[in-house]
Amino acid sequence: MKKLLIAIIIVLIVVAGCVITPEPTAQPTVVQPTETEPVIELTKVIPEELTPEPTTTEVQVLTPEPTIELTPEVCPAESFELPSPENLVIDTGEYGIFGISPIAIDEVRTITKITIGSKPEKEGEKDIKALLEHGGELSFLTPSPSIIYISNTSIKVEVNGQLWGEEMRIISSPSGDFIVPSGSNVAVKVEGGLQQDEDIINLYLLDESKLSREDISQPEVSHLSCTEEGWNMLIENTKQESSSVYIDTGGLFLLIKEFEGLSTITYPWAEVPAKDINVGFMIVDGDIINLEPGGKIEFLILSFLPYY
Repeated sequence: MKKLLIAIIIVLIVVAGCVITPEPTAQPTVVQPTETEPVIELTKVIPEELTPEPTTTEVQVLTPEPTIELTPEVCPAESFELPSPENLVIDTGEYGIFGISPIAIDEVRTITKITIGSKPEKEGEKDIKALLEHGGELSFLTPSPSIIYISNTSIKVEVNGQLWGEEMRIISSPSGDFIVPSGSNVAVKVEGGLQQDEDIINLYLLDESKLSREDISQPEVSHLSCTEEGWNMLIENTKQESSSVYIDTGGLFLLIKEFEGLSTITYPWAEVPAKDINVGFMIVDGDIINLEPGGKIEFLILSFLPYY
């Protein structure tokens, strides 16, 4: 029994010696960061050369609004006042005074003109017949707006110091005006060699009243426009065939300013071809304009002073 007890004690000692006591686990070493002043590195920044971006300017193209041509009620804009009949004369000074006389247009209409020629109303210091034969110059002031015709192409006319040309005996300004304004200084130069009973110039006096659109009877193919001289009428053939236009303006006169593609003009007495038609010709009611395809003709509408 004693041997058994000793044996058990030995066994317990051996077993106790075999138990491994674990070594303590090594704790990780924590390295504390060293506190140092932060280093600020100053770096010189060199800016790049800036290339300006191209600026795009938007150009706005303005499309003009279509202009609406407004036709006035009356034309021309400025009116004038005629002197009394006894003052409707031309005083040429040394060549005498010339008064008004009638000229019949048809059985109904008679208009007023003043003729400077061989028969003055009151003679002057010089004989007008000598001017016709030998030449010279006379001058006067127009008593009213007028259309002036010369009797001979050798006669030259200046209006307010400006030479007016002539086409088929009617004078016109360099800018194409036909009406000589009231109060104009007119100088007439005669070369001579004319007949002693021949007229020098004829002035057809215009009516003082303005013309209203309602006063003008116009063809459907015509267009009215107002200028400083007065109403203009344009007749145009837009067809692909010839066209004839009957003129009925209500007693007015149409002075031809220009034309293109005109075939003929039919007058009551004859049909006149275009080659014999010239600027300054007058058209009255009852005449017929014959136009080729695309042809056109432009007139200045006139109202002459009636003779009473």
